Amino acid sequence: MTIHQRWSTSLSSAMWLVFAMAAWAIFAPIPMGGNAAYVIVNGISMEPNFHRGDLVIVRPSSQYSIGDAVVYQNQGLGGKNVFHRIIELNIDRYVLKGDNNSWVDTYEPTNEEVIGKLWVYIPRAGSLMEKVRTPSGMALLAGVLGLFVAISLFPNRRKGKNQMNRKSIREWIGSASEKIASFFAKRSPTNPSPHKQPDRPPADLGSSSEYFFFMLGIIAFSSLILAIVSFSRPAFRTVTDNISYRHVGIFSYSTTAPQGVYDSNTVKSGDPIFPKLTCKVDVNFQYMLIAEKVKNLAATHRLTATIADPLSGWKRSIPLEEVTPFSETTTTTTASLDLCKIESLVQSFEENSASNPGFYELTILPQVSISASIQERELESAFNTGLKFRYDHNQFYVIQDEEKDPFNPTESGALGRERKEMDTLSLFGLKLNILALRIFSLLGLAGALIGMTILWQKLQKLSESDQAEFIRAKFGGMLVDVQKTKLGSSKSLIDVSSIEDLAKLAERHNTMILHETLMNGHMYYVQAEISTYRFALSTDPRLTDIP
Repeated sequence: MTIHQRWSTSLSSAMWLVFAMAAWAIFAPIPMGGNAAYVIVNGISMEPNFHRGDLVIVRPSSQYSIGDAVVYQNQGLGGKNVFHRIIELNIDRYVLKGDNNSWVDTYEPTNEEVIGKLWVYIPRAGSLMEKVRTPSGMALLAGVLGLFVAISLFPNRRKGKNQMNRKSIREWIGSASEKIASFFAKRSPTNPSPHKQPDRPPADLGSSSEYFFFMLGIIAFSSLILAIVSFSRPAFRTVTDNISYRHVGIFSYSTTAPQGVYDSNTVKSGDPIFPKLTCKVDVNFQYMLIAEKVKNLAATHRLTATIADPLSGWKRSIPLEEVTPFSETTTTTTASLDLCKIESLVQSFEENSASNPGFYELTILPQVSISASIQERELESAFNTGLKFRYDHNQFYVIQDEEKDPFNPTESGALGRERKEMDTLSLFGLKLNILALRIFSLLGLAGALIGMTILWQKLQKLSESDQAEFIRAKFGGMLVDVQKTKLGSSKSLIDVSSIEDLAKLAERHNTMILHETLMNGHMYYVQAEISTYRFALSTDPRLTDIP
């Protein structure tokens, strides 16, 4: 095998090693240091695009957008993985829904609870994986792998041109182990060899260059892949930096009642109110703006009562207080509500419209208007979520909500600001900067090319200064050193003009090159079935031939 073939083999080995590492980095599961999560679809919530038994592979992302199909951990289901689609962003949480569902998920995950978004979709592959996981499937897989390994352990005994290059796995591993051990043994200062030849040029340049070329090949292909990945992605990404805030309202009401109708002579929040028993109700409202670093707050509030017919759309508003300014994040107000006046308006509406709906809705609106600065960002907002009663011509009672407390309405918001930040690439669990990867990949490519050039120049110099060592470096894998042979006296001896021609003959006849060191030169032989081929190399410049 010539040095070009050996270098080509080293490059191929380096390339496949780098590709294997790249494939591992891309497809390895997240728990094993990779960037992929494998999820088997188990249900019909994502039909018609995804079906039970399909395999989806997801990859983590720094940000997720509306429309992304993602896998997240649903803490409401004990941390179970759920594959659904994002339909809405709720400040720092995501609202999700199955494509085939008519309802949204009750649990809203944070960015940290989202495992990743859809990357690869393989129909029915999940069902196949589940079959392989069964005892019979595992036994079949183990049998196939065992058969493959057993066959590969036997050397290939077929005759032919390339028989020398065909090795069993055992031979290949043994050969590689010997090369690696030899490589480090030659460089170990604590392991001198008793057969060391100090006058010989440093080590076997062919073997050394093969190892170095292999390492440079790894660096070159790794740098090339990193360069392709890093230059195909933007160096900077746009992220939205949200500052959240919350409007919080607290309602309560109270009034007096005749003795013996209620548990006490006071009507409290949550109790129904009968206009025939009492007309005046004191409504209390407390407002809070929850945010960090609030400055320059200028706000107003006003309580208003609105009675409406939800069927016809009729409504009438009654101010309960004047517009009142405030400059703190918390304010409290109290107003008096006349239920008898509300009842009178309803009666007037029914008489004039000849309408008699079964019920009406009474809403106490806070009408809060806010202008402030939150962490140097301007906020202009309003809070108008009120307390709702239902009036059925007999009583007023609070409309209950299973998901929200009617006495404690809240509204959340966010002040978003876009900013640029350096993009990163996740590799073996590490987040690497794209700009740094670009520089690193270019330096790696340049270093590998320079190293290969230096190796080539050394070989060229060696060919000019020491032809014997150059031949050893170039054809080291094909040479066998022998002593005192009688091949030179063979009657069927044929001289060739170059060592390259002799190497071609060795490859054609599938044999080695025998090397004999003489007093004034070197002899190289190739034995064929009938003839013996020879190339003579003289080390004495005064001689042109070796007898």
